[in-house]
Amino acid sequence: MLKSPTMSNDLAVAPWFGPLFVLVALVAVAVLAFEILMILNVLRNDKLSATARAWWIVGMLLVHPFVAIAYRLTHYEKPRRGVLKV
Repeated sequence: MLKSPTMSNDLAVAPWFGPLFVLVALVAVAVLAFEILMILNVLRNDKLSATARAWWIVGMLLVHPFVAIAYRLTHYEKPRRGVLKV
């Protein structure tokens, strides 16, 4: 079938779409990993009450990276190396 000059190819993909998709996917994976690490840190933080832990986790699950960043800036505890918690 011959195409007329007015027909467009709707299935065409811009050449920059592939690298852009990879970049967005890498950023999304990095944000997800950061959020998982912050949730694990909330669970290990003994200075927080059970209610505070629950609210931090609910916030991280609902509002994603913004609450994780707020937790990191306010309550983050560095992991202790070589200390066995009994």
